[in-house]
Amino acid sequence: MWAMVKFEWNRLWRSRSMHIALIAVSVIIIADFVECMRIFRENNNSERSLYYSWLGVNCEFYTGRYFFMILPILTSLGYSWSACHDRVSGYINQIITRTSRFKYFSAKFIVSFISGGIVFAGALMLHIMMLATMYPNKEPIPGDLNSFMDPFRFCSTIFYTNTYLFVLIWLLTAFAWGGAMAAICLVTGMILKKPAVTPIVPFIVFTCQEILAAFAQQKYRIMLKGTYLSISWNEMLYADSYSRNPEDFVWGNIAVIIIVAAIIYSLRGKKYECL
Repeated sequence: MWAMVKFEWNRLWRSRSMHIALIAVSVIIIADFVECMRIFRENNNSERSLYYSWLGVNCEFYTGRYFFMILPILTSLGYSWSACHDRVSGYINQIITRTSRFKYFSAKFIVSFISGGIVFAGALMLHIMMLATMYPNKEPIPGDLNSFMDPFRFCSTIFYTNTYLFVLIWLLTAFAWGGAMAAICLVTGMILKKPAVTPIVPFIVFTCQEILAAFAQQKYRIMLKGTYLSISWNEMLYADSYSRNPEDFVWGNIAVIIIVAAIIYSLRGKKYECL
């Protein structure tokens, strides 16, 4: 099993698409950092904590919004399209004759999930390291009007009491989000026969989900623990979003995506006739 995971892992890092995805997110992150530098110089925000401008918490500029908009494509571009490519090219036939079907599909899912997580979490790590060269590493202060992290947002208590732990938790959450997006692409690759189309499907899914969520919120008032929620996935991709997104609600949505994708993927892989 682990030999198959290692084989897929090596294929991942030899893939040009993974390099393209990493370069693309790096360019967007650098562009957002340039915007932060411009505001820093204009307003002289030398005492502002770096955590207020981090993309894991807030997207202040158009660059951040573009980043989250195309994130489903970038996370899927890494490697999860390869399942469709293996089917179309017939490469899967060569693999299945040398190892078990379970090992192949399991390794493909694990590595694809990790590739999506690396793209998202890696981008946030790069962003916070770049911000640390400009803003001081100060703990956020409740009520200073620089952040709207209230008790109904993701791990808001930890954000103000143990910022390092908050960063770690959100990086792991971002990793899971990236993996969930890649899982959607992977499942699509088991159904469609167009490898170039599969990375676009997660973007379409997230866009349609946002439209349906907006419609549902207008018609129904969705509550959790007495708090009105926004059920849009795009609003859950950063902690201090315009919606109220407690951590259990965010993790629950991620779990649903991963579980549903894993079930469909396993059923499709079990029934798939390679020869």
